[in-house]
Amino acid sequence: MAKQKFTHFIPREKPKKRKGIHTKSQNKNAKRQKKQTRYKGQGRWLIDLFIIFLVCLTNLLIIWIEYFFLKRRKRNEDKWEYICCYAS
Repeated sequence: MAKQKFTHFIPREKPKKRKGIHTKSQNKNAKRQKKQTRYKGQGRWLIDLFIIFLVCLTNLLIIWIEYFFLKRRKRNEDKWEYICCYAS
């Protein structure tokens, strides 16, 4: 084949090069400056739900402890009255 000469070649218009931020590997400072908006706010509801659960659980525990000790105290007072009644 004969060697072709590109004397009739007209280059097409190309878009301007835009300076991109893509690099093969970013340094630590660039990684930390990157704003993450993809998963924003998706995990907060679970934390709030867990906090509400813990608050309810502690309230129930306090109520249960108060009920248990009051019932126990009342039972002891009844025993003492029973014993004192027969002792006299």
